[in-house]
Amino acid sequence: MILTPAQPDELKELQDLFVNTVSTVCTKDYTPEQIQAWLSGVDNHSRWVSIVTEQYAVAIKEQSQIIGFASLTDDSELDMLYVHKDHQNRGIAWTLYTEIEQEARRRGQSVIFSNVSQTARPFFEKMGFHVLHEQTVEIQGVTLGNYRMRKAIELTSG
Repeated sequence: MILTPAQPDELKELQDLFVNTVSTVCTKDYTPEQIQAWLSGVDNHSRWVSIVTEQYAVAIKEQSQIIGFASLTDDSELDMLYVHKDHQNRGIAWTLYTEIEQEARRRGQSVIFSNVSQTARPFFEKMGFHVLHEQTVEIQGVTLGNYRMRKAIELTSG
């Protein structure tokens, strides 16, 4: 496995991974209608371009295939963290998150925030995040529950 910066020419592969992961891994926590509403975000092309051009975005590849990706905004938001549906429970999310946290430290960010799905909440709690509050978001008239989470990180002197 290789950790590498995500590139604009990989956008389609990142979007496919997102769609395939959400539509399979999240089905125990969200209804089909909620999943479809969530996936509609893939149609926002400018948002996806900004993830790989304006955020700190990293991908993990195995045999040149992207099997996970994550991104961090300039204002301490862990925006994306997705692992390919066929590569769950292999430490990929941990590796991606660890890189994001290291980047936050390099930037002098002492906290990381994220909007976390019901499916991902246990992972984020294991990484040291705490729920600030439950949220209900509406996408295309469909409501989805998630959590606003926060983790304080220690900055290293240097």
